Amino acid sequence: MKSLPRLVKDPQRISEKPEASESNPIVWMLLVPAWIYIFIALFRFGPIDQFFAFPFYEGAGKWYGESNVLLFRTILHKGGKIFPVIAGVGSLVLLLCSYLSLGKTLKPYRKQFTYVIIAIVTCALSVVGAKALSSSPCPWSLEIFEGNPEGAGRCFPAGHASSGFALFALFFAFLGLKFSKSPVGSAGRSLACGLILGAVVTLGLILGVGRQAQGAHFISHTVATMFFDWSICAFLYFLFFQPRVFIKKPTVVLSAGSFALAAAVYLAFFLNLPFFSKVFSALHFSFQDLTLIFALAVVLLCIMFIGVRILYFRWIMKAGILLFSLLASGALYFNYEFGTIINTEMMNNA
Repeated sequence: MKSLPRLVKDPQRISEKPEASESNPIVWMLLVPAWIYIFIALFRFGPIDQFFAFPFYEGAGKWYGESNVLLFRTILHKGGKIFPVIAGVGSLVLLLCSYLSLGKTLKPYRKQFTYVIIAIVTCALSVVGAKALSSSPCPWSLEIFEGNPEGAGRCFPAGHASSGFALFALFFAFLGLKFSKSPVGSAGRSLACGLILGAVVTLGLILGVGRQAQGAHFISHTVATMFFDWSICAFLYFLFFQPRVFIKKPTVVLSAGSFALAAAVYLAFFLNLPFFSKVFSALHFSFQDLTLIFALAVVLLCIMFIGVRILYFRWIMKAGILLFSLLASGALYFNYEFGTIINTEMMNNA
């Protein structure tokens, strides 16, 4: 007797779903921050920096930070440099103690101590080298702030803000520790990493704003330095704790909504810097103007997101975003290099 055909497949095979490809953390932890730093370094619009610099300028070549010597020079300027020194020297002392008989409990953390030392030193040397090659002027040397333009330069990135942002090394060193897989261990690790990250970002911004109040740097210098130091610390983190990540294929799993939102942010803000530059140059640093700028940013972001999200199908969305990015990048280049305003007449010429 012939066996009946199998009408029902294996239930285990039915329940199985194809696993999504794992995302590579090197994309969002290293490549994206490095790209943002390069973008800021290449396209820094003066009106945006000047908009945030004028509140600290008192006129006649004087800056607000110069009037309060104790706070800005003694505490923020000189005192801020001590934080990376404490972290680096402290890690060196703990590393040396781990080789003594009394420091056996420190032996499992030698890699973390070594990483912190190398990361902080690398950040410091890299910022010094980048500043030496930079031709970006400081605010106090610009004519608009009644400064002397002769010999201007070597002000990008922000060296003093790096004294705070170099401590990203502590965040990544803690991230490299192994904890128990229990919910309590995971929650504690996430909380500790979040607190360290928030403290480092806050410290770096405070030191950066302190130097901006003295006319030494613009806001773009501080923001770029944050991404610069983060990229260095992230690269060394993967090199120390996850070297295989460099071999792994860099793939990122995003939903259609997340992809559309990321594209909208890129199109609305990064590729519309000339628009925001004109807005900042026409306004002043006040609550009403800041509210207007925020409203414009939100409206523009919503328009871009709706426009991208209308392209619902996956391949149409990818092709549309690619086309929009190419057109907007070309417009950004011509606007930045030649001051060209992209209007209907220019589109007809093209």
